[in-house]
Amino acid sequence: MMSSEISHAEKLTAACGCTGCVNENDPPIYSVFKNRLIYFCTEKCKKKFSEDPEAFLNSSHFKIKFEDLAILK
Repeated sequence: MMSSEISHAEKLTAACGCTGCVNENDPPIYSVFKNRLIYFCTEKCKKKFSEDPEAFLNSSHFKIKFEDLAILK
């Protein structure tokens, strides 16, 4: 898995902007979009994102800046 390239802070920030809802001991829930890694706090949020990524990114649920997400190398 590519987690070795992702910093501790990036791993703990979910798409909702929450830094405490992603437990690093649990398997990560994430998606890659436009070469950016997006972590989710729940499978439900990931499913909503997968159905319409642009709408999710423009919704009030997405609290962090897309350009601040980790870029995959």
